[in-house]
Amino acid sequence: MPTSTLAFPTPASLGSLDHYIQAVNRFPLLSQAQEVELGRRLQRDDDLDAARQLVLSH
Repeated sequence: MPTSTLAFPTPASLGSLDHYIQAVNRFPLLSQAQEVELGRRLQRDDDLDAARQLVLSH
């Protein structure tokens, strides 16, 4: 299963709240179905990639 890496920006590295918000908005939004499937993968398979996607998506 391929995994993608998303680097999570930190406010200190960006310099301002506006830049931070712009960076966070680049993370994908999950549909309800995607969120449910990721949650199931996490519970069923202890899938850490699914957990990462749930945490980093908004």
